[in-house]
Amino acid sequence: MYTFLILLWGIFVYVNRQNVTYPDCKSGPLATFPVCNPGLPSRQRAIDLISRLNVTEKASLLSTAPPAIPCLGLPTYY
Repeated sequence: MYTFLILLWGIFVYVNRQNVTYPDCKSGPLATFPVCNPGLPSRQRAIDLISRLNVTEKASLLSTAPPAIPCLGLPTYY
């Protein structure tokens, strides 16, 4: 679980360095959830996002070229 949290948080950091808003907290499907609340600790936000993924989606994020997860507004990354 902690390895996955670190991986997912690394994705957030990597994408944010590219000046991409990730996830879309203004109009995306996660906009009203805790993951988009900057007042919460990073760990709590990451846990919220992970809790919204099913097992198949979690497993797909561990590959080097995971697919997008449109229902959460998560783009493909490499």
